[in-house]
Amino acid sequence: MIDLDLIYYRHNCYEKSHNMKKNVIDFFELTIVLDGEMDYIIGGERVELKSGDAVFLRRGDIRERYLITEPVDYVSFNFYSFYDFVLPIYIKGALTREIRHLIAACDQLNGKIDMDRYETVGFVLETILRLLQE
Repeated sequence: MIDLDLIYYRHNCYEKSHNMKKNVIDFFELTIVLDGEMDYIIGGERVELKSGDAVFLRRGDIRERYLITEPVDYVSFNFYSFYDFVLPIYIKGALTREIRHLIAACDQLNGKIDMDRYETVGFVLETILRLLQE
């Protein structure tokens, strides 16, 4: 079991997305592009994400994201953990059928008012991270 504390989950669903100014993050971030394209600057290097790609950022990484002018569908998870993840920053082809189903489960859970929803979405995120590490 991966010990993590989910602090943020968002499924963008083609909504207009803002840019992110250059900042140092103090959490982990997993962002998966379901459809469309996004550009990040991570540690001064440009990372172009296309449909199915993901970016995995660690505490202390410097990130920036350009304004997204075209419609894009993506999900982002921000969380704390002491686990030592074995994942690259850029994960090409990260979106498998299994992960797509797990994201759909997160969407269903996130719509609930239940106070435990973030804990439950966190369990689903653990499964996604395990699949990506394989």
